[in-house]
Amino acid sequence: MVDSLPVAASTECAFYAGGQWVRDAGMDEVESVLQNDDPREDDFVWISFQRADRENLEFLQQRLHLHELTIEDMEAAHQRPKLEEFDHSLFAVLHTGGWDATTTDVQIGETHVAVGPHHVVTVHHGVTPAGSTFRERCRNAPSHPERGPIYALHVIMDTVVDEWVPVIDSLEDWVEALEARLLADDAKSDLIREIHGARASITRVRGAIAPLVEITNRLTQGRNDLVPTALRPYFRDVHDHVLRLTDRLDGLRELTGAAVQTHVALVSLRQNDITKKLASWAAIIAVPTMVAGVYGMNFENLPGLSSKIVLAGVTAATLAVCVGLFARFRQVGWL
Repeated sequence: MVDSLPVAASTECAFYAGGQWVRDAGMDEVESVLQNDDPREDDFVWISFQRADRENLEFLQQRLHLHELTIEDMEAAHQRPKLEEFDHSLFAVLHTGGWDATTTDVQIGETHVAVGPHHVVTVHHGVTPAGSTFRERCRNAPSHPERGPIYALHVIMDTVVDEWVPVIDSLEDWVEALEARLLADDAKSDLIREIHGARASITRVRGAIAPLVEITNRLTQGRNDLVPTALRPYFRDVHDHVLRLTDRLDGLRELTGAAVQTHVALVSLRQNDITKKLASWAAIIAVPTMVAGVYGMNFENLPGLSSKIVLAGVTAATLAVCVGLFARFRQVGWL
């Protein structure tokens, strides 16, 4: 039996009364707040962990009556984005992202959110905004009559979606740079690997964002009594933002697919040009090779063996044929 919530340096807590932020507080004060048997409708406590341990989660399970599956998921990372509905609570797993310019890669983290009538619990794994970032965004949001825990969930989801925008902007810049290199004459053979790397990053980001379409759609429909009717348009707004981001990602994925095909086509064209040049020079060189081969067989009865005029004529004719072939190949674009 856990009597009080253990204090951890990576734990943050804030109190809300009447839907408005009151103050940030220490974790040692949570117990007294949770023991309030008659809170107002919009009173709630917001507890945020950076990788919560089992002891903290067991305390919250006892005081907040969290479902055991919620506790199990919040303790472990690498969960898929999802929304689970229980009798008196919601549990959401949201994937967050950041752009690493040094490695040209996307870093993906997780934010787990448990929402009840008078509590919001967030657990952060990996690259994710801090709990204070979400609470500051909630504090500065426009006033709304339904500023309870579900409104805090809306702010968290809206923040997560907004955090993905600069990541997708960076992906677009990366793809544009690859396209510019693709069309340049000095494109390297390893470019195709970078294009595949960009496509893989786009697929990972889409896998993190696309489930939000279903999640926000379910919250918009408001099947759970925890979602007030007045807040459904706010989740619909997040839903629209997610759709725009997925459309941008689909466009980028199509661009990278087209870039791969373009790269293959350009390589084939370059190989075809090289083949034409080799065939042209082979045809030109074949003429003097044939003439030299005939005169190099040491036959006695060959015309012009004893005449310098004939030898000069054969040599001139050979050069003329070679020059003519060279001019013709240049004319048709083979050289």
